Amino acid sequence: MSVSDIAKEIGKSAQTVRYHVNALLELDLILVVDERKRRSRTENLYVRKAVESLDSGAEGTREYNRYRARGLALEARKMTRETAGYYGVLESDPSVVAYSLLRKTHLKLNVEQARKLRQGISQLFREATQNQTSREDGGVQVNLFMYIMPTAHQSELWAESLGITIPMDELPDDFEEDSPGEE
Repeated sequence: MSVSDIAKEIGKSAQTVRYHVNALLELDLILVVDERKRRSRTENLYVRKAVESLDSGAEGTREYNRYRARGLALEARKMTRETAGYYGVLESDPSVVAYSLLRKTHLKLNVEQARKLRQGISQLFREATQNQTSREDGGVQVNLFMYIMPTAHQSELWAESLGITIPMDELPDDFEEDSPGEE
């Protein structure tokens, strides 16, 4: 949503909303995911940056969900750069391996197993957040990111059974796939 969209939605002035949006940007709690032309001015479009997002259903509009996907694409791009930097350091200092874990696994779960996995991982995230070490005590800043999502094939099967078409190959217009390490 843009500042004017938010202001209209909550019944506040655009100036008040802009002040709060700027504060949220500084705290890295929201992302700019696009811009659009409205009359003679250009507006930024924002989505909240999820710390923990447990999707409970189709709560957003199709447009909003498209921007949520774009936010994830931007995070994935950032993770690719971080990973390239990490491997560059790893070549010179093998001890940094303690700070990384990369694993991809395809699972076949029923609904109850998926819920249980999601809840268990969420609990681990909460515990890790509560048990951090300060920088003064040797704490190293790391990202913890978990992605659990049905495969593209599974989504296609569901869409077929529902008789709907979904935009499986839709990436943001300006999204370019970079090779690791390239800027």
